[in-house]
Amino acid sequence: MLTYLPPVARVLLLLSTALLFACTDVPGVTPLRGRGSGGETLRIVGAGFLEHGAPVVYVGQRSSKAVIVESDRLITVVTPECDVAGVVDVEIHFADGKVMTYASSFTYEDRGVVLRPEG
Repeated sequence: MLTYLPPVARVLLLLSTALLFACTDVPGVTPLRGRGSGGETLRIVGAGFLEHGAPVVYVGQRSSKAVIVESDRLITVVTPECDVAGVVDVEIHFADGKVMTYASSFTYEDRGVVLRPEG
C-alpha cells in the first residue's frame, strides 16, 4: 500500500534520516564511562581504520581485549580493568606506527569495595 506524502513531509523525512545517520558518525568514543573492572563494549568512531594495519587499542595504560575493526570508521573493543578510576585517553596504535588519540574520552568509575570471604 502506497501512502501519499506531501512535499513538505517528504523533505522533513529526508532531513531527519540524514541527521540520524550524520549523528552516528561523529568521531569519538561511546559510552563515555564504564566500570573500573572493565568488560564494557566500547565503540570508537573515526576514519582511516583500515589503512594502517592491525590495531592495538589502549584504554588508559592497558590494552583492550577483543578488538574488532568493524569498518573504516568503526572499531569495537572490550575495556580492560583500570589501574585507577578517573578520566583516561583512548589510543589506537596501528601496525605501521600510526597512533590515533582520543584524549580524555573515557572515564573509569570507582571500582568499589571488593568483599572476600574470611578463611
